[in-house]
Amino acid sequence: MSSESDTIVIKAPAGTKARWVRQAGGMRLSDWVRVQVDRPANKNASTPCQKCGSVVLVADGQFWQCAQCGLVA
Repeated sequence: MSSESDTIVIKAPAGTKARWVRQAGGMRLSDWVRVQVDRPANKNASTPCQKCGSVVLVADGQFWQCAQCGLVA
């Protein structure tokens, strides 16, 4: 029989894990990883960011923000 949840083991370098813990901002690391996996993929903006000129956007909750400087689009 299977348990309530499946287990996935991620082996990451210590520096990467430390960065993830900082980005998790108080969330359990496993919950934060699950949220990151469920996020939409990066997309290209139709116009460059007004602040830094980047054209790559990342999902930030219900909004998209510039991957380079963090400006919300």
